Amino acid sequence: NVFKLAGRFFLPPMNSSRVMSAWFVVVVALLVGVLVRFFRVYPLRSLIGTRLLQWISLLAVTCAVPVVAGVSSHTSESDRFIYFPSFFLCGGLALLLVTLARPRVLLVRIVAGLIVYSVVFLELNNRNWRKASDITKEVLKVAGSPHPGGRVFLINVPDEVDGAFVFRLGLPDALVMEGKDSSRLVIVNHLTRDSGLRLPPIVRPEIRRYTTKIAPVTKIVANDYNDSVYITTGPGDPGSLDGKKDPLITWKAGGADRIFYWNKQSMVELGNK
Repeated sequence: NVFKLAGRFFLPPMNSSRVMSAWFVVVVALLVGVLVRFFRVYPLRSLIGTRLLQWISLLAVTCAVPVVAGVSSHTSESDRFIYFPSFFLCGGLALLLVTLARPRVLLVRIVAGLIVYSVVFLELNNRNWRKASDITKEVLKVAGSPHPGGRVFLINVPDEVDGAFVFRLGLPDALVMEGKDSSRLVIVNHLTRDSGLRLPPIVRPEIRRYTTKIAPVTKIVANDYNDSVYITTGPGDPGSLDGKKDPLITWKAGGADRIFYWNKQSMVELGNK
């Protein structure tokens, strides 16, 4: 957790651990070089050296929570743990810059580069949240649209978008806040980020005569009369039915129940059979 936290202080989340590790080595090398130069110019006994040591000590103390809780190196999900210690990190870096960056034009260039770097990756992160917002609206729309007397079954409810929460929790409550009936909603399973990464860009149902499979864990099986089905999921997927069968539902031409699934692009209704 210490190494993940140190990397996330300076680097954006990355899917590749190897790439992040390589950049982390570069950042550590630069930081060590700057600190060595600083303490050569300003020994620990000096006022400025003591001030930097105080910033580092406060940073270490405030890192206790993110070190214990852990931070993600792949998404921005746990960035909230880094906000408080980042204050002390920025204070220490500011002290390093104003004391070592000479001439003045060098300081201006470094600060300008840091601002551009921060704004670019802030906007990339905001784009994830805007995408998650659009997905949230789409899920709410289909979740609150049952036929009279029927229910809505949702398969692969998206869990998050690269750290931006969608509906890991709270979908029934969100329906209530929208003034819609949540009692007719059945969440079959949630699609976690790790499960989604193993799937193709668009999830397509595997349809056979009496069985329809929707990756990664859902199976819909029709009875002999083909006018009702039961839905089951495989074990090990968080938020799923974990192998339990849902009671038979009416699912035929003109039937009241509706089944939707997230194909990693949009919510799609599974056609009646």
